[in-house]
Amino acid sequence: MLTTSLPAIAQRRPLVTLGCAIAGLIAVALGCGWRQRDAAREPPRCAPLAARSAPRTLVLRVDRFILPIGGPSIHEAAQLTAGGACAPDAPCRRVSTETLERVYQLVRATAGARHRAVYVSPHYGARSITAALGEDRCAIADGSQEPLAEADLPAFDAAFDAVASAFLADGAPTGN
Repeated sequence: MLTTSLPAIAQRRPLVTLGCAIAGLIAVALGCGWRQRDAAREPPRCAPLAARSAPRTLVLRVDRFILPIGGPSIHEAAQLTAGGACAPDAPCRRVSTETLERVYQLVRATAGARHRAVYVSPHYGARSITAALGEDRCAIADGSQEPLAEADLPAFDAAFDAVASAFLADGAPTGN
């Protein structure tokens, strides 16, 4: 079920995950291009995040997957763009170029995020941030299979929250 009101998507921590399989599928489906590296020395390898400023047609997306114990799975999603084409499977908000730039810089700062090699409880939850520019996409996910390193969670949380907050800022979504 895809929700459109998304008040819970801005929460810092997900409730429950769809498990290892979903985190892996997200990575494959979204074309993960972010790898462990020193982001201060090496620019992002992800084409949508290579520019120092946000391209007007950039689309930023957040997804949150929840699998309540004994209940149906829930998928929440939100997209932002100043002038790009959002995917038809999630609500989209047109924002000013200034808002997109502010959020873009936070998302770009997550490009060097590292993952812990340790598997965590499947009840940890799964969240992802995707940057798309035309056909080029890259994403970073925080889930039970590959949870983000504790040191990188604040930057990821700030970026995730910024996309969700900008989406929720002015009422109803503007469509896809």
